[in-house]
Amino acid sequence: MAEHVNFAALATEVDEAAPRPGRERGGRPPFPTELMVRVLVIQPLYNLSDEQMEFQLLVSNEEKLIRISTNLTVSLNSCHYSVTDRRYGANP
Repeated sequence: MAEHVNFAALATEVDEAAPRPGRERGGRPPFPTELMVRVLVIQPLYNLSDEQMEFQLLVSNEEKLIRISTNLTVSLNSCHYSVTDRRYGANP
């Protein structure tokens, strides 16, 4: 899809045409414009309802978080073992 549609350029055009209000009043941060443009293009192509699209976004983000946390845990564990091995004089 990205080879056919330049989402970044489209998002820039949207931001210029309809700037977002300031965040002085607080509240939840808005989704990035590029993500919203992607949703508006993809949703009708796959005939997804708002609820189905929201579910796909949440699942995608959850999978990314799981992948990141798993990689972080593996990195921390390997770091821990290498430090432990040196501390106790074991051969690596």
